[in-house]
Amino acid sequence: MASDLILLEVENGIAWVTLNRPQALNALSPELLRHLLAAIEMLGEDDEVEAVVLMGAGDRAFSAGADIKVLNASSPGEVRDYAQLAIAITRKIETLGKISIAAIDGIAAGGGLEIAEACMIRIATKGSRLGHPEVHIAAVAGWGGMTRLPRLIGRGRAAELLLTGEMIDADKALEYGVVSRVVERD
Repeated sequence: MASDLILLEVENGIAWVTLNRPQALNALSPELLRHLLAAIEMLGEDDEVEAVVLMGAGDRAFSAGADIKVLNASSPGEVRDYAQLAIAITRKIETLGKISIAAIDGIAAGGGLEIAEACMIRIATKGSRLGHPEVHIAAVAGWGGMTRLPRLIGRGRAAELLLTGEMIDADKALEYGVVSRVVERD
């Protein structure tokens, strides 16, 4: 699973998986998603791996979500295939059978936040911003966020965030229950 888009390091039973498109705020291109799914599947089968930590390269974003430029240039069938791939990833993370942690530093938006929501634990750095801005482009959190977010924070708050597209800071995300901890940047 060689790819510059996904960096993988395993040490002492912990797999560190880095989304590596910092120049694009770690936006989720179809190619990146294919490599991410392959990495998650491989780690799921590795008995030596006890925990998987997902993070974004650079200090600006965990992931800004779907690569809108690519989607805008895609056919309806390609968009469907892209969404099915993303859904497979969030389901695989959620059912991995290992500890999964999203280490959020910077922006976690749209599909990027949906990937984080599929993890057991979400930790954000101070100054991070999280949200589901899909409504601003007439889309929905269709990779599982429409069901996961209400389970995490309740229907009312989830509806507010999903329907307004509001981005919230890490402290508010902690207050709401989107993340379990806010830490200083190292």
